[in-house]
Amino acid sequence: MRIAICDQDSVARDWYARLLADLTRRHGIEIELAHYQNGNGVLFHVKDKRFADLLLLETWFPGPSGLDVARQARRMGYSGEIVFLTASRSVADILAGYDVDALHYIIKGETPVEKIEEILLRAHEAAQKAEKKYVLFASASEWINIAIRSIRYLEIYKKLCTVYYDDKSFEFYAPSLEVIEKQLEGMGFVRTHRSYLVALEEILSVSYTELVTRGGKTLPVGRTYYQSIRQALEAFAQATGWQGEAAQASGN
Repeated sequence: MRIAICDQDSVARDWYARLLADLTRRHGIEIELAHYQNGNGVLFHVKDKRFADLLLLETWFPGPSGLDVARQARRMGYSGEIVFLTASRSVADILAGYDVDALHYIIKGETPVEKIEEILLRAHEAAQKAEKKYVLFASASEWINIAIRSIRYLEIYKKLCTVYYDDKSFEFYAPSLEVIEKQLEGMGFVRTHRSYLVALEEILSVSYTELVTRGGKTLPVGRTYYQSIRQALEAFAQATGWQGEAAQASGN
């Protein structure tokens, strides 16, 4: 489980890191911890689909606030869990977190360890469910199960299909891209061209002729697919609360 802690106070970051390490060790959960002292660091790395399963985010600090960072992260397609760290008991502050589908909040110095443990286990359960969603692809000599959340896009050329996931790729033969499209139906993908099937959360911007992925790839857009891409992005934005560049650009 990957956990990112963003707090301008290094003492607080270290305290939460030790607490999380202790709690996860108690439950036999392996973790990777990343530390950030401001939101800019988070936003620089959040474009990576493997950024974090859980983001502990201080609500207020210089520069973009934690709430601003959370909103921007969602716009950029971050789908992991967010838990706010706050020194404020203000109901307005707390409720604002739910505008970005936050899992919970922790009031510094007040939320008991037992409650933090409960929140952590809920985040871990959500991460496990996401990781268990796999799709099987097979070539002539190899079978591979790929986590759906890691797939960026698929490309086909003369029945040779390539699935791009994380920073890897895998080639296999398929009768058509329609077969793969049906296999991934309802899992957050959209047909963008006769040769491409792209994860919705991977789309950064789109026009009538091309789209740009969060990984920086430029892919062609088939004119006959543009309206369906637009509709899929609008539905995705409504379902997730995500209002990123792709959703905005699709209306141009």
